[in-house]
Amino acid sequence: MDLYALQFWSYTCCLMVTLSVFFLALCRPPSKEQKLVLVISFITLSIMFGYWGSVSARIVSPDLLIFTLRIEYLGACSVFVLLLLLSSLLFNITLPKSLIACQVVTSVIMTAIAITFDKHTLFFKSYHVEFINGVTVLVREYGIFNLLYVVLIFAYMLIVGGLCVVVQVKGAKRDRTVSRYLFVAIFTPCLCYVLERLLNMQSFRLVPFGLMITSVSTLLLITLAHFSDMPEMAKEVIFDSLDDAVITIDNTLHLMQSNEKASALFPFIKKMLPGDRIAGLDGDFEALFAPLFDRPDKFPIDYWNGGAIYQPNIKPIFNKRGKLQGSILWLKDVTNERNYAKKLERDVTLQTNRILDMQNQMIISFAKLVENRDAVTGKHLERTRSYVLVIGMMLLKNDNYTDVIDYQWVETLSKVAPLHDIGKVSIADGILNKPGRLTPEEFDMMKKHTVYGAQILETTLKNCVDDAYYRMACEVARSHHERWDGKGYPDGLAGEQIPLSARVMAVADVFDALVTRRPYKPPFDVNAAFQMIKEESGSHFDPLVVKAFFDTKDMIIKIADELRDDDDEADIDELEPI
Repeated sequence: MDLYALQFWSYTCCLMVTLSVFFLALCRPPSKEQKLVLVISFITLSIMFGYWGSVSARIVSPDLLIFTLRIEYLGACSVFVLLLLLSSLLFNITLPKSLIACQVVTSVIMTAIAITFDKHTLFFKSYHVEFINGVTVLVREYGIFNLLYVVLIFAYMLIVGGLCVVVQVKGAKRDRTVSRYLFVAIFTPCLCYVLERLLNMQSFRLVPFGLMITSVSTLLLITLAHFSDMPEMAKEVIFDSLDDAVITIDNTLHLMQSNEKASALFPFIKKMLPGDRIAGLDGDFEALFAPLFDRPDKFPIDYWNGGAIYQPNIKPIFNKRGKLQGSILWLKDVTNERNYAKKLERDVTLQTNRILDMQNQMIISFAKLVENRDAVTGKHLERTRSYVLVIGMMLLKNDNYTDVIDYQWVETLSKVAPLHDIGKVSIADGILNKPGRLTPEEFDMMKKHTVYGAQILETTLKNCVDDAYYRMACEVARSHHERWDGKGYPDGLAGEQIPLSARVMAVADVFDALVTRRPYKPPFDVNAAFQMIKEESGSHFDPLVVKAFFDTKDMIIKIADELRDDDDEADIDELEPI
């Protein structure tokens, strides 16, 4: 067998082994380690294609040789960076982000210089094609950056190699096993590359064999190196709680031990052997112990099984030197505790809802009594309540005032709307139900119903309802007659100084006054009322609220029609003084 045949079949074997490793790594259960090994195998496979392409024929064109050499260097630096990350993960070492970023940048720069070697003399001073011993070879004279490339690879070898040696001397049994595989994975390709440089091997390359060993070693890392003395360390904890489900795993999420209760709750565990990876087998199980599996699910969350309730817990396991070795996944039976707590919570909620409902009905009834004094039926309350609800929902849909409005805000506004005129209880009947125009003095007295209403609500609601309801009820009662241009009452607020709830209430209240009968006027046509509201946009009313009002025109008209008063009487809030 001549040199060409030896190279071709050797590189082919390396390529096939690396390809097999890639597919085997792809079949392993998903994990951080598996993903890193998968990337390492893919990059190694690409480099192998480069080496194999250089001997794909006895006579290879210079362009093809240059192309395959670019592929050889394309991922070489990345492999060593990934091996460093893999070692930090396997040994539970947190690398500074700045160090990782520096390594990535260095790798990218070095790779860019290497694959563009034909554009400059930094990596190769010169190169030419020769036919040596039946093989087409790209003979190279190395440049300064090629030397730096070797130094960089040698540095990675020393760093990871030194780390492996330290672990081999001081680490636990499992870590020592891992360190041996990792040392072989990084040392072999580095040694092959250094030997190539020292011996100036141009025609027969050793690096493919080193990379093949790297692929095999990293696969073994995630397949075989899962030995641990953790079961002994967790023995007392497990037997202290045999009535609960207990599962012991190592740092890389491989099953160490489980009790019968755990197997009964999670049947997939019955089929597992110690050393099998537990990740990726059951989504519900991973959601239950979300922090270990980097999931966003809430933790802890009750687990229900056969009428029993279990609370998950994760207990870390440390060795004598304080180093984390793994975790115990603990499911404690809390059925009795949860049932009692839920019954108590249900009773409290039911009682609270009853009180709130009774309180709300009393407040609404009181508001209706006030409206009846004003010669207006309770349908005015129902209409305005419905108006503010649809206007508020349209503001929410239009993304207006998103810093204030949400669904809860709209719901609260609809609840407090009937209280807007509750202050009229303090206004004398002679003024409240006067059939003609009010004198300026009488109108000034009428305007005080806004202040009286806020005072009544502050006194009666402050300690009875939630803060949002109380605050908004006071806003609506006091400020629903304020104007956007500042000419309203009682405080002369302008623009966004007026609470948004009151600005919505103002449109609903005035519209209802326009389209219903008053002692001093017949009802306006609906379209005329809409036109009047439009004309007051930017002066009396908030333009965005008016827009939302018009966007819901069909719904507003439907509400006005369905809740029309039998005697067609309405509010007289908008009655001007003579």
